[in-house]
Amino acid sequence: MNMIDVQAESIVVCAMLCSYQDKCCVASFEKLTSSCWMDTSENCSVSTYTVTGWNVMHRRLYVPPSCADCYSYATSTYKIIVDTVDWQTAQNNCYHLGGKLVEIETIEENDFIKYTLTNRNADTIYYLGGYQFNANDGIRWINTPSQVMTFTDWAAGDPNNPTTELCLGSYGPANFQWVNLSCNRLESYICEFLE
Repeated sequence: MNMIDVQAESIVVCAMLCSYQDKCCVASFEKLTSSCWMDTSENCSVSTYTVTGWNVMHRRLYVPPSCADCYSYATSTYKIIVDTVDWQTAQNNCYHLGGKLVEIETIEENDFIKYTLTNRNADTIYYLGGYQFNANDGIRWINTPSQVMTFTDWAAGDPNNPTTELCLGSYGPANFQWVNLSCNRLESYICEFLE
């Protein structure tokens, strides 16, 4: 069984951390030590740590909606949201729809997203699921903060300002290449639903 052991200040935070991990389907939380164990084996094992004092949470698996304004590529479905919100709200909105902010992992997926966005407002920035957790480590995908991104498509001059521009966006005027930007900006965003 693949387990991730992290510190979480509450059972709610532990559940949220599990929900941000694509492969997490069971999490255990222990209040005394603030330990959060997440099963990322994709087996949805019920044999996680369940001794006295531990709470076990099972994640409901989500089937993405079929909708006229969604786009599919490989094993993902994408919904482009034109409403403008800050990055945290975008992340929460995607989560409540059953998905996540898009995490682009290959050049082919990136080309698909860029082609899809080209038919929209070229002056728009769309939030992606990247975040600067540590100024020295660079932007990482929120579901895999300990891993370096295997693919990037930075616009000229980016990334920059690693202490103030902590969020990732796809920038229309730069042919939808990536830029880092302030998380408080009101921008459109892209949700990804895994099939």
